[in-house]
Amino acid sequence: MRSVRNWLLGAVAFALAVPAVSQVDEFNGVMTITHGYYTDPSGRRVSLVGKKVPYRGERIALGTNPARNSGYQGLDFSAYSNDHGMGSYIVSGIANPSALDDVLMSAGAGAIWQELTMGLNANINNPNQVFLIRWIGYRNFTPGLGAGVSAFSNAVMDFGGAMTLAGQQVPGTFKLTFNISGYNISSPANQLYFAQQFRVWDGTGNPNTPFRVDFDNVFSLGFPSVGQSQETFYFDGEPDGIYDETEIDVWPPGSEANLLLMILANQSGTVETRLPGSFTYEAGSAVSGGLTDLWDSDDLYLVGGPGVVLSTQQASLRLVLTSTATSTAATQVSMIIEAKSSSSSVRQVVEFFNYATNAWVEGDARQMSTAENTIQIVAPGTPTEYIQAGSRQIRTRLRYKQTGPVLGFPWRISWDRAVWSITRP
Repeated sequence: MRSVRNWLLGAVAFALAVPAVSQVDEFNGVMTITHGYYTDPSGRRVSLVGKKVPYRGERIALGTNPARNSGYQGLDFSAYSNDHGMGSYIVSGIANPSALDDVLMSAGAGAIWQELTMGLNANINNPNQVFLIRWIGYRNFTPGLGAGVSAFSNAVMDFGGAMTLAGQQVPGTFKLTFNISGYNISSPANQLYFAQQFRVWDGTGNPNTPFRVDFDNVFSLGFPSVGQSQETFYFDGEPDGIYDETEIDVWPPGSEANLLLMILANQSGTVETRLPGSFTYEAGSAVSGGLTDLWDSDDLYLVGGPGVVLSTQQASLRLVLTSTATSTAATQVSMIIEAKSSSSSVRQVVEFFNYATNAWVEGDARQMSTAENTIQIVAPGTPTEYIQAGSRQIRTRLRYKQTGPVLGFPWRISWDRAVWSITRP
C-alpha cells in the first residue's frame, strides 16, 4: 500500500511546481463513445456506442481558473460538484491513471445527467497521441474482502471513448466538460462509486487495454459544494483495474480533497435546459465558431453570414439546431437565444418543428440589433407536438433576411447562446 504521507508530499510538490499561466486556454471538440453502456431505471443496459459527445476544455493551473458558466443559469441542476478552482487543483507525484471516489448526488436516483466535468494531467510531448478515457460507476461497496479483490461491484455504467489534446500545449493539466445530454444517462441510486481511468487506445474500442501511466487524475482541495463525498478516495497503485480496500488514501483535516468531478443533472418536475447537440446551415455560410459556443453566455460566438438563394423572398441565412428532450411530456417548450447582428437591417424569424403536422411553426419575428440581446420564445400551441415520439428529437430553425440597406456587406449574425428550456410536469 502506498503511504498517505508520500502521496500527499508528491501531490503538494507537483502543485507548487505548476507555473501560473497568463490566461485560460479554451478549446472544443467531440468525443465518440467507443465502448459501454448505462443502466436505465428498469435495470436494462442501454448501449452508448457510437454516440457523439461534444466537450469544451480549458488548461488549468494555480490561480487561473475563473468560474465557468454551466449553461444552466438560474437553475440548480447540480447533482454533485467538487470543483473549487482558484489554486485547488493537485496531482499526485506518483503515476495515478486510475482512481475511484464515492459520490452522493443531491438530485437523487434517476436524474438525467446533462454534463460531466473531469480533470486530467497529461505528461506527454505529442498532443496528437490518442488515449482512452473510461468511466465506471459502481453501486456497491463490500468491506472485508482484503487485498487483491475489488471492494466495488454491480457496475451500473461503464463507458468512454478515444480522444486527443490536438492543438494544445503539452505537458499540461486540463479540465474537460462533456455534454452528455440527450442520452438519458442516469444512476439508479443517488450514491455511486465513480472510477476514472486513462488507458491505451488500440483502435478497436477495447476498454481493457494497458493503463497510460503518463496520464494522471486531478483532485480539487476542499469539500464538495453540492452533494457529499467522504474525505477518502481509492487509488489503483499497480494499476490493475482493481480497487481493493487497502488502496485507500485518507486526507488529514484541513487538506480535504476529492476527485475533480462535477455532474449536472436535471431535477424531475421542473424546468430543464437542453443544449444543442448539432447544427446545420440550411442556407448561408459558416464564418467562425463551433457547436459548444452555443451552450453558454460567455462571449464566445458561432458566427454565420448570408449565402446564395434562389429567390429574394428566401432567407439567405438559415440555421437549424437539433437536440433531444429527456421526455415527451412537456407543458412548455421554448428557445432562449442570445445573439447580435452586424446590421440592424436584418430580420430574425424563430421557428419550431411540429412533428404532428410535419411543418415549421413560426414562434417569433423581429428586427435584429447590433447590441447583444437575449430573448425567450415559447413554441405556440401544444408543447408535446414539438417533441418527436420515440426519438424525443427537438428542432429549431433561425432564419435571417436582409430588409434594408447594409453599410458593410456581407452582414454577420453572432450567436452567443441558443438552448431550449422545457418545462416538464
